[in-house]
Amino acid sequence: PPTSTSGAPTDGHEYTRLENGNVLIDTYRPRTGVDLTSVGGPRDAGVLDGEIQEFTPSGKVVWTWNSGDHVPLEDTPPRWWKRILGNPHPDADGNERYDIFHLNSIEPRGPGMLVVSSRHTDKVFGISRKTGGILWNFGGRPDPRSLKVEGTDPLADYPIAGNHDTRIAGNLLSVHDSGTNLGRSPRALRYRIDLKAGTATYAGQFTDPAIRRSHCCGGFTRCARSATGSGQ
Repeated sequence: PPTSTSGAPTDGHEYTRLENGNVLIDTYRPRTGVDLTSVGGPRDAGVLDGEIQEFTPSGKVVWTWNSGDHVPLEDTPPRWWKRILGNPHPDADGNERYDIFHLNSIEPRGPGMLVVSSRHTDKVFGISRKTGGILWNFGGRPDPRSLKVEGTDPLADYPIAGNHDTRIAGNLLSVHDSGTNLGRSPRALRYRIDLKAGTATYAGQFTDPAIRRSHCCGGFTRCARSATGSGQ
């Protein structure tokens, strides 16, 4: 099976085999001519969009999704821009590019949807496999497609920040919430989503009191009979 993306550098965050034998691999695709003056950046900037590519076992690309076609700059919160603008990444030709989305996990949900985590928007997105459109989102800047947060989450006003390793089993969404740049400890978070009702209901969290800060990159897998850390 293929192990690298087409037309842009392969990113190591995700490699997912589908039931039909195809695989999903992610990349950060460069895009030029982006006006970042509204966020304190250059007028004619290069950015890195998150892209998903689906390959057949023979290596043919049969489906792609690119965040630049669907996610506006406004979805990247103001607190991220100082870091993004101060930490450009070179593309394959050595040109500076700004990582405005930071795709870091891809999870299939049935044949018709992908659940995608984006660190630099503090959001999880449900993406239509048929149209590429965003069906729903959780966290970050509210918009008409945002799931309504319900339940007793103590951080319900802003449940995820710098999120990573988002997974879904049935209707149970699990997210590693890094709490990046918000002065709070990381946690392994679970929410039960109801797409018909448009809600996300708090289903508990796991924490480790010894860990006070997480810049990035954590993961969360709950074992069948036990879990590390304290939880509720």
